[in-house]
Amino acid sequence: MEIPRRLAASFTSGVCSRLLRASSAAFVSSAFSAAAACHTSYVSTRSNVKSVFRREVSTSSKIPPAPNVAAPEKPKDAVPPEGAGSSIVQVSSLNFDAFVLKSDVPVILDCYADWCAPCRELTPKLVKAVQATKGAVRMGMLNVDVNMELAQALEIKELPTVFALYNGRPVGRMQGLLTDDQIKEVMDTLLKIGGAQATTDVIAEADALLKDKNIPAAVKLFSQLLADESLKAKPEALSGLLRCALAEGNLDAARMLVDTIKAECKGQLDNKEVKKALAAFDLAIAGAPARGEAAKQEAELVRKIESDPSDMQARYDLAVLQNSAGKLQAAMDQCFEMIKRDKMWKDQAAREFLLKMFASLGPKDELVKKNTRRLSNLWFL
Repeated sequence: MEIPRRLAASFTSGVCSRLLRASSAAFVSSAFSAAAACHTSYVSTRSNVKSVFRREVSTSSKIPPAPNVAAPEKPKDAVPPEGAGSSIVQVSSLNFDAFVLKSDVPVILDCYADWCAPCRELTPKLVKAVQATKGAVRMGMLNVDVNMELAQALEIKELPTVFALYNGRPVGRMQGLLTDDQIKEVMDTLLKIGGAQATTDVIAEADALLKDKNIPAAVKLFSQLLADESLKAKPEALSGLLRCALAEGNLDAARMLVDTIKAECKGQLDNKEVKKALAAFDLAIAGAPARGEAAKQEAELVRKIESDPSDMQARYDLAVLQNSAGKLQAAMDQCFEMIKRDKMWKDQAAREFLLKMFASLGPKDELVKKNTRRLSNLWFL
């Protein structure tokens, strides 16, 4: 798996620049892939991995050799703090895949040992930081002495070692005792990553509901997005509610939402969701006067065009009317016919109307993909 550069870069700035190495991206990715698979051969490889891990420890300049005293038969895992719930757990080869790699929220993986003094100092700080997120970030506690196969797969040679992951992908590897500022920076970055993905997921789900004409359910999702201040998704939420109002034909509510967006999201009017919603509003306003008698007006315009195919104004009015009625492809077809006949009519009005339609639907819409190519081919003939 490849670590996105923008995510890795977020850990290379400021106080974390010493801790995250760009050259380690390939290593971290392959290491986690190996860790995910290692539990399948846990028993058969235990003795071999144990000897390799001990050899690595004894030659590492970071972890001192074990003192010449009798070691306990098996180190005990630290117990997650009381009240931690399911957000902070001990991980092993048995639950590593489910808790760490398949988590739907960001994860901090704290690799420690009972004898490591810096670990004993760092772990409570990480626990406190994770608990403060109220479930938005999880924490896995990995005792490297108990889970030697995982430790070897992750090539841990210094303690404490902390990994930051999202969607099963490592976005940072940090070693040594972290300061409070470093911990805060890592947590803030993970929260930002998780929040952005949560916003994207909600928008995708609400868009699907809008396409199915389930407007109340879409309104509910966008309202929840607006209410969750931690996601900082006001432009996306308001834009979604605007599209819901337009889908419902409630132009009064739509006008109020447009005013709210322009007042409260001044610096974010280039946001793709905002642009899409405002374009849809412009198109709806253009077709609003004809909505009361849409069928009658459409039939009248069709008759005009049949009697005079060169009547460009009638074609334009029909495209506007059809778009407001949800007949999108028919509206686009009228615009393409206008471009064939006179693409410069009224300062390229047909092309401008098509571009507004494309913007209101978004670049991923299948109609947009198909008709964008069609416009390019026709315009440059």
